Amino acid sequence: MAAAFRKVRIGFAAASRNRAFRLAWCLAATSGATLAAAQQPLPAETVVPRPQEDWRWTVPQGATISIDRRTGIASGSLATEPVITSREHLARLADWRVHPYPGTGPSPSVRVEPASAPMHTLFHPAKMSKGGKLPIILWANGNCRNTPVQYTRFLGEIASQGYFIIANGRNDIPYFGLPTLVAPTPGDRRPVRTVNDPAPLIAGLEWAIGENARLGGPYHRRLDTKHVVAMGQSCGGVQAFRAAKDARIHAIAVLNNWFPFEAPSPHPANPPAPDWSANMLNKPGAMFTGGPIDLAYTLAESAFAAVPAGVPVVKVHMPTMGHTGAYTGPDVRWTAAVVSWLDWVAKSLPRGKVAFAGPRCGLCADSDFWIEVKGAEQPAR
Repeated sequence: MAAAFRKVRIGFAAASRNRAFRLAWCLAATSGATLAAAQQPLPAETVVPRPQEDWRWTVPQGATISIDRRTGIASGSLATEPVITSREHLARLADWRVHPYPGTGPSPSVRVEPASAPMHTLFHPAKMSKGGKLPIILWANGNCRNTPVQYTRFLGEIASQGYFIIANGRNDIPYFGLPTLVAPTPGDRRPVRTVNDPAPLIAGLEWAIGENARLGGPYHRRLDTKHVVAMGQSCGGVQAFRAAKDARIHAIAVLNNWFPFEAPSPHPANPPAPDWSANMLNKPGAMFTGGPIDLAYTLAESAFAAVPAGVPVVKVHMPTMGHTGAYTGPDVRWTAAVVSWLDWVAKSLPRGKVAFAGPRCGLCADSDFWIEVKGAEQPAR
């Protein structure tokens, strides 16, 4: 990681504490590279040039942004973010309810709603026998919704890369916060939200452990129960972090949110638990945000600083995404970065590590990503 790059990123945090927040980013045109291309490791002899020290900020066309200089929090909208009540977004969600996405990875994925797990949805490769045991991802939805429909393509893509995903909720549960896309069944008492409760994620883990051990079951000895990642978006990130206190969970990824941390004035929407916070983190972690327009940005900076030295944590900002813009397509570069981190911590694949760390750090030289790595270069397995 370039020393100059680290100096600039630290400067942002200091400016925020001094109530003189500064924005600085250099936006490049969105790459048309495919997910598969983004996943390829660099040749051994390649040396990635260090990023240029040009940190001028340009508002993307079609975006509106305002800054609260007292808190350093940015607000506004990006062209990539959908209007959540728009006709196009509603139509997309309605289509995704009935059409799963197989992904572009080597193992086309399926979406399954097993009767034995009535409050969860599975995404996994259709052919479970290929590639050995699959690491497990426990997924919590944005707004703590009890349906994963908004992430159908995102989760389908990750599963096609060789992961077994257990997502909170079912596709026939109404989508909280929008006009009802499906009529609730009379007498259906299933919640449309799970608030910040980590219990659904732990229940999914218990189910997976049981199924992995069940003789004659479709998942018998197919799951890597030693490599479990808790992951969630926005409000779901809080659920994921709280679930990650469980020693059976190997790593934690929070998307568009931050690790709760001890501070004089913790954010009321994401307070730390007295016995589990970023200050106590003891396992590999990642925070992905959509840059300063993402409400998670400023606090992710502080949470990253709160993580103890030596704990392997990656902080990734992608300023073109905002808070929700990564999931409508989904954005292939955002998804590729998430998969690369998973490959690093859950599979120890070189193509995962090379995206974030070392002299050939691929994303470090990409101006569309702001990356900082803390702790050991190679997360312990």
